[in-house]
Amino acid sequence: MEAIIKDKKRYKLIKFPKGMDLTDCKVEKRSSNNLGVSTKRFGKNWFVTKRGKALFKNYDIDKTGLRIVNELLYDELAKQIGLPVAEYLPADYKSYPIEYLLRVDKDQIKKPDPEEIVHGLVSIKVTKSNEQLFSGQQLLDYDSFWGAETLEDYMKALDIFEEGEGYYVDKRGIKSQFYKMMTLDYLTFMEDRHCMNVCFIKNDKDRYLIAAPVIDNEMCFAGKSLWLDGQYDGKYLSDISLKEFLAIHAKGMRLFVNNETDYTALSSAKEVYETNVKALVELATKSKNMKKFLSETVENIDINKAFENVEKQGYEVTPEYKEYVNNLMKVSTGMFKKYMKEFDIQKQAETEKDFIK
Repeated sequence: MEAIIKDKKRYKLIKFPKGMDLTDCKVEKRSSNNLGVSTKRFGKNWFVTKRGKALFKNYDIDKTGLRIVNELLYDELAKQIGLPVAEYLPADYKSYPIEYLLRVDKDQIKKPDPEEIVHGLVSIKVTKSNEQLFSGQQLLDYDSFWGAETLEDYMKALDIFEEGEGYYVDKRGIKSQFYKMMTLDYLTFMEDRHCMNVCFIKNDKDRYLIAAPVIDNEMCFAGKSLWLDGQYDGKYLSDISLKEFLAIHAKGMRLFVNNETDYTALSSAKEVYETNVKALVELATKSKNMKKFLSETVENIDINKAFENVEKQGYEVTPEYKEYVNNLMKVSTGMFKKYMKEFDIQKQAETEKDFIK
């Protein structure tokens, strides 16, 4: 995000009207306090206002609006488990044709009508005074954002950042939030958690680094397979077996648990997925708070309640898509419960063995 904001010359400038309505955004001079920059990286537009105070994300969506639905579903589930998310509200905006925006002599020609309304989500108050978004790519010092990093990689990078830059780094809070995020990512089959949508909040004045609210969650419920790879062609999970689904899943997973596993040696995406679920469960056994969180999350997370709240915002979701998502949640919660039970049995056996000694 910081790199995008710094390099304003490469992107068109927009002005956000007051309030939440982004209709009729206009190109303005740089002197305006409401300027933001936009970019078409990742195949969609991101609009970032000054110092990350607001984010606007627009979509090339089909009639069902499933990409926005997915984003909002993830947000609703995150609220249930106490995971901070950058709250989004549905919004529309109009912009002028890119051919006009790029013209040097646009002041000398007639201004065209704005293009058709673009649908998206807006999030406000992402950062506070003197704060800015700091991406995982910057922390890990990656040249490319397309990596397959682990929770351990981030913790090591935080140690280096704290020592080298002299910031207070809330490692305990960051690790706790990462664990919650990774748990929800694996429960919802998130296929796009790369280091550009793992973000921190950096304050250069007071010199601290903390976890930022979680952003960019549209690829949950195997969204990448659904609308990018066309794996299901709108038929969803009821028309394919769970074995087939798991066999192709996890190729889009970008955030793993630890560095102990050679993921390249695993024979299938199903193995990659199961290995990380098992690692998340094992990690929870090392902390009473994490174990309690995981147990309560797996037992109480309510996807149907999330659907209800999304539909209250005006989105109608087909029974087929609800069935598909519910099936995925049954698979993921079942996988977590399986390994939680295994570790409980193992722990009990170890306790009995120590007692006998």
